[in-house]
Amino acid sequence: MMKSGVAVSFFFLLTTAVAAQTKVSRTLQDNIVKVTGTAGTNKEDPKYGLVVGSNKETSDTLYFILIYSKKQRNSLKKEVNVLFSTEKSATKKDNSAKGIGVERNNHIEIGEYVIALYAAATRHQIAKPFFAAINPKVTDGYKIYDDRNDELNNFYAFLSKHKISKPEVKANGSKQYGFMLDRQDFALARNGLPVVDSNGILIGVAAENQQQRSFSVLDMMEIRNKLARVAGRYECKYFNLIEEGQQRTPCEQLALDVLNNDKRKQAEKDRIDKLSRLERRNERRDRDYLIAVSLGGNLGAGSLRMNNSSGIDLKMGYGFGANIHIRPDSKGLGFTLKPRYNIFEVGLGDYQNEANTSFKVTSIKATSYEVPVMLALTNRYPDGNYFYAIGYVGGIQKITSYTASIGQEDPQSRPVISYPQTIHKGMLEIGCESGMLRYSFWAAYQFSPLLYNDYQIIVDGKYFKPFQEVKTGHYSFGVDVALRLWGRWKNGNKI
Repeated sequence: MMKSGVAVSFFFLLTTAVAAQTKVSRTLQDNIVKVTGTAGTNKEDPKYGLVVGSNKETSDTLYFILIYSKKQRNSLKKEVNVLFSTEKSATKKDNSAKGIGVERNNHIEIGEYVIALYAAATRHQIAKPFFAAINPKVTDGYKIYDDRNDELNNFYAFLSKHKISKPEVKANGSKQYGFMLDRQDFALARNGLPVVDSNGILIGVAAENQQQRSFSVLDMMEIRNKLARVAGRYECKYFNLIEEGQQRTPCEQLALDVLNNDKRKQAEKDRIDKLSRLERRNERRDRDYLIAVSLGGNLGAGSLRMNNSSGIDLKMGYGFGANIHIRPDSKGLGFTLKPRYNIFEVGLGDYQNEANTSFKVTSIKATSYEVPVMLALTNRYPDGNYFYAIGYVGGIQKITSYTASIGQEDPQSRPVISYPQTIHKGMLEIGCESGMLRYSFWAAYQFSPLLYNDYQIIVDGKYFKPFQEVKTGHYSFGVDVALRLWGRWKNGNKI
């Protein structure tokens, strides 16, 4: 069973490898062109060319090279007609191609040969095969493409099964190599046809028709390098085959590097702009303001000790408002006005009225509009500010309801019909400031009555004063948190 599995795996790998090599061979033939018409009838004129680039933006122009001998340097064809080969058959329609820079003798030379670049307007699809330089140390395993049709205006390129070998430098330092056929009894090499190594990688182009067994091949890497010098910034258009082991052409990599560099520059610019904005914001915050405003809220508790109360019962309350700070960023003394709206409850600790012992009051609910006026002494330290304040609170208070029970009944909330009354308090506060936040703990005592003692209700058909023994004032305490709207609290390291 295991042997069968191994055989199947081997067969799969073998067929995959063969298919991959066949695909390489088929696709590269799409890049071969055949010169037709009168332009290719002269024995010295190139018969084939190799497409090495395309217009990536419009995909309607292909760029191919033709190889001439040096003695033809001054008579390069300005315009040629070509056929494109496909996997199944050659295109029958001629494509007119114009030389790029031919009129200005803008061509490249390698060894004994001249290479001219041409542009053809066509929608023909080409391959983007990998290419590499010829390795002189590798002497065999090379193959060359051939044309199945010898007719001038008929064309079908294919990869010949016959091997060529023994590359050697023919002109010192010129990247022109001499190849030889393994057999002498057939004609194979033709000017302009591509040569591949044993892996199907494009390594060169035949520079001449076969002379006996030997012929010259120009190194593909050298063609790319010299073409790039002529093409300059257009190298991606004129030559966009990809070097083996790379993912993009040199100018594509350069464009990517420029893009990444631009991104890095933009990121650095954004970082500097952000720091500049932060610096400007910090400058605004670090200014010394004469007046500052903060918004905040408080949470507190209060109780009222009654003569006949069973104990102290703390009830919660809350409030919110704005704080107006005078000289908030100066050392020493400063003033704060804290207008706010409060909703609170005062516990009475099960107070029993002497006139009706069955009537028990547990708490009183009220609302108030008040304005504490605080005088604060601020000490500044590197880790924050600490302040101590004393002040007076004035405002208007209205009792809204109270909670009471009669006899064995459960406590119920009962409304109070009363008019608003003025209040007077004394307040102490201690707190800290950091950044844009202000925290404090406060304690207050109300000197004015919580409610008037002559308030009456009817119980069992009789008028009754449930709060006739209420004391004059009550105490409360709580916490306050506020957020400064502009600027920030100075601390010791900013003084």
